[in-house]
Amino acid sequence: WIRLYGEDGIGKKTLVSKLFQKYRYPFNKFYFIDDVDGINILKLLNEKYPLNNTSDFNNTLYMHNLSKSRRTFVILESKSDDLNERATQLLTKWYEVNKNKLILIVLDRASEETIMNNQTVVFEYKLERLIKEDSKMLVSKLLKHNCIKSDDIVKAADGLPAAIKTLCNYYLKSKNHFEGTDWIEVFLRLKNDSQKAFLDFCILSMVKDNLSQCIAREIADNQTIEFFMSSNLLVKLSNNSISVPMWIIKMVLISEKYNEQIKHEIEYLIQKSILISDEKQQIIALIEKNSTD
Repeated sequence: WIRLYGEDGIGKKTLVSKLFQKYRYPFNKFYFIDDVDGINILKLLNEKYPLNNTSDFNNTLYMHNLSKSRRTFVILESKSDDLNERATQLLTKWYEVNKNKLILIVLDRASEETIMNNQTVVFEYKLERLIKEDSKMLVSKLLKHNCIKSDDIVKAADGLPAAIKTLCNYYLKSKNHFEGTDWIEVFLRLKNDSQKAFLDFCILSMVKDNLSQCIAREIADNQTIEFFMSSNLLVKLSNNSISVPMWIIKMVLISEKYNEQIKHEIEYLIQKSILISDEKQQIIALIEKNSTD
């Protein structure tokens, strides 16, 4: 099986979509599922792609049905600790009853290589951020013409393909706003009453991998959180926690407009015991780094 890993927005799904376009019907079939800890992968498949002629789940019958194609691709998003064991079980059972190929592709938002007790992983590949020149080429390709803010897009996206696509789409829809001097503020669409909460989320996301729902509700009410989620300023992670994407944080920092307010909010979060003093130094370092880049 294959493991593609890297941060959200790095291009894992885009890479799989290229595989889909190249190897789809009539000879191959693709199945896309979300992983659940401790659940048999075949059962997860059956929940989303049930057999039409039976209500009772049977491993062998279900695998025979899947194997009718030349190659069967199963793509699942996962960060489960027990996935290696469950994937091994699936592959072992599969090749006991089938000759056609099963290709299991795991999309993992982790940034580290796995430490496996066995060699079931055939291939692991980490997707890295684009270098500056490649980012410029992608912006040029997406916009198909020169943009006076292209350097800003490259700097804000910081090599993250999803961020480049989001900002380029925004430019194409709102060119006049984008070419204004305060395009970052317009893009964020923050109201005065929500700006403080959003900056608090940015600060915490800089030093914490994820924020629990409990901490989130200390910062903002449910309506404000839902607004951030609908605007893609906050994303929900697989463990039901939330975070501000790093490229949006970088965009906030490079504007330098919010820096003083961020420093004020750091002190507020320390007073509330949501942030600790050691984390303050990490955040200040990030602010200073983006000011000098």
